[in-house]
Amino acid sequence: PISRPTRTLQNAEFVALLASADVSQASFARLSGVSTRQVNKWCRGRAALPRWAAETLTIMREELPRINRGQELPHCSEDQPAD
Repeated sequence: PISRPTRTLQNAEFVALLASADVSQASFARLSGVSTRQVNKWCRGRAALPRWAAETLTIMREELPRINRGQELPHCSEDQPAD
């Protein structure tokens, strides 16, 4: 199971999460569809960090090692509604 943040992360926590996921600001921006400048604002505390960004990064941190090891990820079936 994937653990999701239960509260809004602070900028320093987001920076630490990026580092622990081994994801650069530019990579996170590209993968999440926001500008690098926006991610940098979150990291510096110049803009509020949206909950979706923390949740996305948490999932990335937990699932990227599996992808890198070539393990199969759980799939969403078209028959099953997304949570």
